[in-house]
Amino acid sequence: MPKSATTKIRNIRICASESEQIRQWILARKFTNLQNRFPVGNSRNTVAQIHIEGLGDFLLKRTAFHQEHRLDRRINFFFRALLKNDSALACKGSTWIREAGLPTIEPMATWLTGPAYNPGLESWFLYRPVEAEHSLLDLKEAASVYKTDDANDPQATRRYADAVQATGHYLRTMHQAKVRHHDVGAQNLLIQSDGSIAVIDNDRVSRQLFRLPFFSTVFDLRSLRRLNLGSAESEFLEAYFGAPPAPWIYRMQRLVRFQPWRRLRGKKS
Repeated sequence: MPKSATTKIRNIRICASESEQIRQWILARKFTNLQNRFPVGNSRNTVAQIHIEGLGDFLLKRTAFHQEHRLDRRINFFFRALLKNDSALACKGSTWIREAGLPTIEPMATWLTGPAYNPGLESWFLYRPVEAEHSLLDLKEAASVYKTDDANDPQATRRYADAVQATGHYLRTMHQAKVRHHDVGAQNLLIQSDGSIAVIDNDRVSRQLFRLPFFSTVFDLRSLRRLNLGSAESEFLEAYFGAPPAPWIYRMQRLVRFQPWRRLRGKKS
């Protein structure tokens, strides 16, 4: 039986106003033969640059189940696909961030494809990307390179410091809106031309039902554990809290980053 006969498109969710035009593009299977895909993140993800006539340029992220993985990983991916739709989570998370008045990618549509016996084989996420010049990681690496040289470049260090402060204000606004990202790394924070911050990779975003002063602060800090800013961490915390933080904040920041289970698996905390 040919693959096209068993592969179905399911759970189409249109997030944009141009709903009918995008739906027809999906149903025409224009996404199946894209050539300019490039890998991002883990091995399950690829992104393609596409153009939809009359709508403009977009990015299309595909999260796939890989047959070449060992058996236990294939079983894990199978049940994850049944229980969790990565593209729908990314669409929902991006919408929550935008509702908080913060810049991020603009979700357009999500859908699933796969044979009849596995409806979650592939998830697709169509979105309009953020127009950015650099990531926070780029500025961090440029500043750290110059810090180790004799010819120190104060401009690179200043740009990184400004971006770190803008990141603190951005994440404070996000958490005050009861939204947490859970994958805030320097590579997922983009610097726009006006110096403002935009976050990407929103498939782990969650929303709080309520906020308790102390416990919310602890869990907010835990959601930032991937944000390794090096020597600029104190500037970030001061911008995030709006004032120099209490000493226990620094101890809590170190504590939430200590993850012994990651060390046992051979990963850095």
